[in-house]
Amino acid sequence: MCGRVCPQDRLCEQSCTLNEHGGAVTIGNIERYITETAFEMGWRPDMSAVKDSGKRVAIIGAGPAGLGCADILVRHGIKPVVFDRYPEIGGLLTFGIPAFKLKKT
Repeated sequence: MCGRVCPQDRLCEQSCTLNEHGGAVTIGNIERYITETAFEMGWRPDMSAVKDSGKRVAIIGAGPAGLGCADILVRHGIKPVVFDRYPEIGGLLTFGIPAFKLKKT
């Protein structure tokens, strides 16, 4: 995800010490390649060892932070219930980033 939405050219790539000697490490391209290759290969986290704790947690907001929190809770056997005012998930990723920067599919 970071390879798509983070402005690496203004952050890490701009600060890269290799800029003085021929160009920064293109970290955004590397992140994007790793993510897209993993999805193309069908990578999914192994959830087979997760045991249901019987606990539930309400999360307000289906943006990146809320969904990230839900992911961590699921990995610990806790059932998250996510609430959001919008009918679609994603928060800023869905409503604030142009489609040319981040595919909405």
